[in-house]
Amino acid sequence: MITDIGKVIEEHVEINEKNHGTLVVKQKECIHELKNECGYVKIEFPNLGAGDRIVISDSKANVALSKQRLSDHAKVLKNIIEVTMNVPPKYHDHFVAHHSEVINQISGKHNGVTIKFPQASSNSSQVLIKGHKDYVEKVKNEINNIIIDLRRSSGAVDAMHRGLRDLGPSIQKKTNMKKNRSLH
Repeated sequence: MITDIGKVIEEHVEINEKNHGTLVVKQKECIHELKNECGYVKIEFPNLGAGDRIVISDSKANVALSKQRLSDHAKVLKNIIEVTMNVPPKYHDHFVAHHSEVINQISGKHNGVTIKFPQASSNSSQVLIKGHKDYVEKVKNEINNIIIDLRRSSGAVDAMHRGLRDLGPSIQKKTNMKKNRSLH
């Protein structure tokens, strides 16, 4: 930290305003870590709707380092996308059961992509997927493949039940034949 006010410089970094919330709220540990690594630089975000300019103040070396790190982080954020997909509510339990085991496996396999299912009481089919653009489509495809597998497996179970139900009349006919034989 600089005690001589004459050595303090101020630089600006342009980061899209829509990403400010990610840096401030969700990535607070990132900003805290950046301040620790860069000599506790002062990082000021503009008020909501005031633009893209972030102000960094401290010594020249600390400001240059933190400016570079923020710029690098902004490049990563440019590749973050958010999409929604429809997943019928009857399949939601498969994904969120056992402490969201399936979601966690998919997320871990695809670089930490966030998968958010709606509340059970909402009866919504909208699932939110957020992450790097290269992985979001892969996650979407994997969820669709799981749904296809679930439909196939439930179709097989339904066919088995239909098969037993359809056999009912023939079983009843055989039973009636046995009864008729015993009556004679």
